[in-house]
Amino acid sequence: MLPLNEQAYNKLLSMIDSNYFQHNVYYSETKLSKEFNISRTPLRDALNKLSQEGYIDIVPSKGFCLHVMTNEDLLEMIQVRIALECYAAMEAAYYQESRNIQELIRDLEDTIETMKAVVERNGTTEEFANVDFCFHRLLVDSLHNKQFHDLYKRYLNRIIRIAEITLGQEGRKEEAVHEHQSIIDAIKAGDQPAAHKAVLKHLIVTRKLNQDALQNMQEQQRKAGPLSV
Repeated sequence: MLPLNEQAYNKLLSMIDSNYFQHNVYYSETKLSKEFNISRTPLRDALNKLSQEGYIDIVPSKGFCLHVMTNEDLLEMIQVRIALECYAAMEAAYYQESRNIQELIRDLEDTIETMKAVVERNGTTEEFANVDFCFHRLLVDSLHNKQFHDLYKRYLNRIIRIAEITLGQEGRKEEAVHEHQSIIDAIKAGDQPAAHKAVLKHLIVTRKLNQDALQNMQEQQRKAGPLSV
């Protein structure tokens, strides 16, 4: 059986992923410890870990709230993605004839087909965003580097959260499919410069859309004002 702090961490993370907590709202550590039926010490350990991972902000005398993404967060996230994903695409292109990369290509092509299916049946933006992220995660995980995997995972919440906003814009899903296909084509051709360029182009477009979305999010949060529960 998992220690209480790990149980609390997993439960809180699940609540965050399911949008149980609302932005711009302060939540009481005391109330949650009663709700979870555990002492405040393991709960505090879990909250500290979530804070370190960028999911929440702990505010003394107020409790905690979901982390409000900043311009610095966004820039850091995109820089990490460019560094990891461009490198991964170039590696994949270089070893494109290997069995592992051939399997990767098949998996990436499967995600493209799933993206197209979501678009054709007018699926939700959340559904498309999850498939979109799966594509990028496959690319990074193909490096089989635990340090890269853990670093990328650190930004998971931010990537998906803001992607659900940007991918909801008219025509963006179709554009994203085309951009992902360009990445696959470059890898299949074994063209490292083209693979690097395709990923970089996709992420630069993503950065601009993310910046616009973040500005709107911050404005809405300022207007709403903080609440406590």
